[in-house]
Amino acid sequence: MRISLLISNVLIFLSFACSENDSVLYEDLDIRFAHEIPFYEYKGSPYTGTAVESFSDCKIEHHIKTGLETKQLGYYKDGEKERELLFENGKKNGPSKMWWPNGALLLEEQYSDGDLNGKVKRYNPEGEVVETKIYVNGMLELALDSL
Repeated sequence: MRISLLISNVLIFLSFACSENDSVLYEDLDIRFAHEIPFYEYKGSPYTGTAVESFSDCKIEHHIKTGLETKQLGYYKDGEKERELLFENGKKNGPSKMWWPNGALLLEEQYSDGDLNGKVKRYNPEGEVVETKIYVNGMLELALDSL
């Protein structure tokens, strides 16, 4: 009796532990917006796990915790990294990068509380800087063309 109760408790625990790290299709999530911040639900509850969005040339993994996105990772079909964005409280926060299919850096940005803040650099496929912009609290302060 005690063993069967222990086994059933372990199985219940494992089902909850596994469900937090489930991977679902992005289109299967219900998305609500509050003050322009997406909140993700799955089957009526705040979602925790990874939601995968597939495109013809890449896939994007949305890492979500308790309904809010924490990280977004993108990969080209060959496995090369396509993007990496960080979120805090559902807003972009911290460094953000994107890459060309050849692995060269495409874009570098810095976000603070959802707003661009700092230098934004855009690169050509050869890795040369082609554009630099400076943002302060989401407002463009300076744009420099490197072409």
